[in-house]
Amino acid sequence: MLLTSENTAPDRRVGLRALGLASAVALAACGSQGSDADRVDATDTTVATETPTMSDAMAAPDVTEASSTMQPAEYVAAAASGDMYEIQASRLAEKHSKNDGLRDFAEQMIKDHEATMAKLKPIAQEAGAPVPTAMQPRHAQMISALETASRTDDGSFDRLYREQQIIAHEEAVTLHRGMSNRTDASVALAGFARETLPKVEQHLAMLQAMPADAAQ
Repeated sequence: MLLTSENTAPDRRVGLRALGLASAVALAACGSQGSDADRVDATDTTVATETPTMSDAMAAPDVTEASSTMQPAEYVAAAASGDMYEIQASRLAEKHSKNDGLRDFAEQMIKDHEATMAKLKPIAQEAGAPVPTAMQPRHAQMISALETASRTDDGSFDRLYREQQIIAHEEAVTLHRGMSNRTDASVALAGFARETLPKVEQHLAMLQAMPADAAQ
């Protein structure tokens, strides 16, 4: 199911956002202990599993407050994976989108998320939380879906890219807001979250302000 208008039902977005944070917590918690087979390299997004469907996402429990209890390593893993996804997805959009507005947006995403990644690395190191070099499997599946859509000529790539971007930024807002309010976590990480949150909120507002035909 693809996003076709500005009026996507709120409960659908809540379910999708919940899936993302549930996945982030579960995957980040075992990231440093899992085998290489459990990780997907950011430069190789071919995955053996099927791309998750919207019905799968809607069945996820509500974990919108998950980031308020994340360990530093979990937060760093989720934030870094989100950045890697944003950069790679937007590089695909620069190449395959048929909409000028989406291509401009993609260019901005690459610039902003590369900057965020660069800032996160030394802060994470200070907090003793390693920055992963591979995005989490769910993000890799999203990239795989975009790559599949890019081979069509029916406008599905633009619709999927915009839909994924809305979902990803809603998840990121919740992630960074949760860490920014922490008083029991790394001061540097909480500061990073507070600095990053307004930028992510701005990206989401840009997406929501796009005309409906931006994804046609």
